Amino acid sequence: MKKRNRVIDLMKGIMILSVMIYHLIYRNQASLFDRGVREMIYLSLPLFILISGYFYRFDRDIVGRFKRRIRIVLGISSAVMVVLLVCFGPYYILVHKNYNAKNWLGDSLLTFLRPELMAKILPEYSNAGQLFNNLSPVWFMWTMAWTTIIFYFVAWCTKNDIKKMAISAGFLLVVGAVLYVNVEPLSWSIHITPLYAGIMLLGAIMKK
Repeated sequence: MKKRNRVIDLMKGIMILSVMIYHLIYRNQASLFDRGVREMIYLSLPLFILISGYFYRFDRDIVGRFKRRIRIVLGISSAVMVVLLVCFGPYYILVHKNYNAKNWLGDSLLTFLRPELMAKILPEYSNAGQLFNNLSPVWFMWTMAWTTIIFYFVAWCTKNDIKKMAISAGFLLVVGAVLYVNVEPLSWSIHITPLYAGIMLLGAIMKK
């Protein structure tokens, strides 16, 4: 029986606790504690991406594994989001005085199309309501989906060759950093996915 990797367990524990603290006791203030909590959240995402790459399995059926991964990341997550939107929409309309059906529709569209795209195609529905604000962390789902697509494409092109993967990781990290600094935020966090794909490749290289 394989022993658990305590470093990985510790990293996952830190991420879980930081997210819980952020959502349970976060206050919009400028104290050192509040800034620390926010920064921990921003650290959790790349750590999670790194761990995802670490647990990538090197085998020949890369297309099959890609399909299964996308089905989990996008399919199941999207279904859960739909259920939450359908169930909580009426609740928010009843509980919040200024929340109505239009806000509900807008929040539902924002959840999937994201604010950056909605502001261009349907600006009248681009103002986020309370329901969207509570579900806004699902942007992570879209980030994982695009990152996974780039990661598996590179893994397929490099044929899991460690040197080629290292070169690709370096290239993606540089390109991703440049895009993150110089490009305005895009829907589904497309502008930062090369950076995260590079981090995921680093995780896979660590496992090698």
